[in-house]
Amino acid sequence: MIKQEISRGYSYLKKKGIKSTIIKAKRHIKEQAAYKMWPVCNEEKLAKQKEHVFPYMPLISIIVPLYNTPLEFLNELIDSVCAQTYGNWELCLADGTAKRSNITDRVEEYMSEDSRIKYKILDKNEGISGNTNQAMMMAEGEYIALADHDDILSPSALYEVVRAVNKNKFIDSVYTDEDKADTDGKGYYMPHFKPDYNQDYFQANNYICHFFVTKRSIALETGGFDSNFDGAQDYDFIWKCVEKSKVIHHIPKVLYHWRCHNDSTAGRPESKMYAYENGVKALKAHYERCGINADVSMYPDAFGYYKTEYIQDKTENITVIYIGKKDYSGSKNKHYGEEIYIGEYDVAKINEAVINQKNRYVLLLDINYEFTDENAVGTLLSYVKRDNTAAAGGRIYDRKGKLIFGGFILGAKGYFGYAFEGTDKRDRGYYLRICVPQETMAVCGNCMMIDTEYFLKTGGFDKDLSFNMSVADYCMKIRTATDKVAVYVPDAVCVSSMTMKENRYSANEINIFRKRWQNELKKGDPYYNRNLTLNRTDYSLRKRGHKY
Repeated sequence: MIKQEISRGYSYLKKKGIKSTIIKAKRHIKEQAAYKMWPVCNEEKLAKQKEHVFPYMPLISIIVPLYNTPLEFLNELIDSVCAQTYGNWELCLADGTAKRSNITDRVEEYMSEDSRIKYKILDKNEGISGNTNQAMMMAEGEYIALADHDDILSPSALYEVVRAVNKNKFIDSVYTDEDKADTDGKGYYMPHFKPDYNQDYFQANNYICHFFVTKRSIALETGGFDSNFDGAQDYDFIWKCVEKSKVIHHIPKVLYHWRCHNDSTAGRPESKMYAYENGVKALKAHYERCGINADVSMYPDAFGYYKTEYIQDKTENITVIYIGKKDYSGSKNKHYGEEIYIGEYDVAKINEAVINQKNRYVLLLDINYEFTDENAVGTLLSYVKRDNTAAAGGRIYDRKGKLIFGGFILGAKGYFGYAFEGTDKRDRGYYLRICVPQETMAVCGNCMMIDTEYFLKTGGFDKDLSFNMSVADYCMKIRTATDKVAVYVPDAVCVSSMTMKENRYSANEINIFRKRWQNELKKGDPYYNRNLTLNRTDYSLRKRGHKY
């Protein structure tokens, strides 16, 4: 694992430079130290899981394509499946090696001991998509689960999936958290604690990835895996399953270990550029199926991340409401549309200005903030014009390059916090959360595009709260009253002419917010993860024993 870490670190250093590398290394060291203390499922708990009988005990078919698979990797995969605490499964192995080999001999040994293992030698190697489809054709289960031939399942993986579908019979697809395993399969590191289903974040990156389980009926309806997307075939397949799933459930537990070695995408991402090019194609195909007019490109300097640019069919008039008093340096903002100036952060006056202006779309912008890109306003507008979006907020830095707003975390500090607040502009955040668009419970009102249709429906900002608190409250109302979302759009970058100041809220308004949103606070932020701390906003792991 150390050799792999050094290799990846050196590659990152060459691309990003010393300062960015130091930032990344500090986060990784801190995270790994915390993860080593992470609680694991003990033998007593695993034994109880094995004895547990669910009302609904579906057969789960784990489908795995094989091709010249190293025996030690295959052994560990099969052993991890056989060690599952939930027993109603079948393992479907389709071998594209296309002849008897040591793989055949080893699998037959397993089959002699466990009838739940199925194996087929294919006539030829059909590639990863074709081989996976052959494995799917062998499957008879009510659910299809995806696994790679060199990875490892946690003993509780299937148990947790079946537990979830017993709690909610409407679940169509399930995914879990994951981490990396070293080549020897002994050390686990780089946990990915994911959000609940977040469509914008999934458009930016296949964060769902492992461990993914879907109803067999949905898997078959998609037509299976498409070889035109080899390397990103799982991204394409999961998109097609997501499009047909009414309920997508996330299990916030690490139940899959993605092996990192020189031949894997996890180990050397730059070695398989075709995979990321096909990821662009897979996302474009999703947009085409959904009738969304958008361009897709690879995110610069981030393998496996994608950038969407929505193509607008017509121009829209917008109103810009500038808020606050000019700093000594003044504002150099260009003219974006009808302009209204409010000299102070007076919530009642802001409400009145939004209600009385004539355009559907309104940009709220601090008078001392400037966009770094002339297309930023159009980018924010392109998100708010979508059917499911009522508000979009940009990424904000102060004049020293410290992050003011890079996302939102409900429950941080006991009420809410701004993600990664105060970090350096070179910091890209936990799995690029600073840099890529994502749905969020709220955005920052200092740089915020709103659709006034929903503003009027929800009664606007609460004048009994200070501005930023009222914006958070408003975004929460949007979500509960209209079922629309707020989106953090980091490509719309704003820079303040002032240094960052800590947001201070009165005890009274904090209590109002807590009482009003007590149910949501109790449930937790769906776009965060209960394994991450709420004591800080840097996405660091919570300490062992600390409750979410």
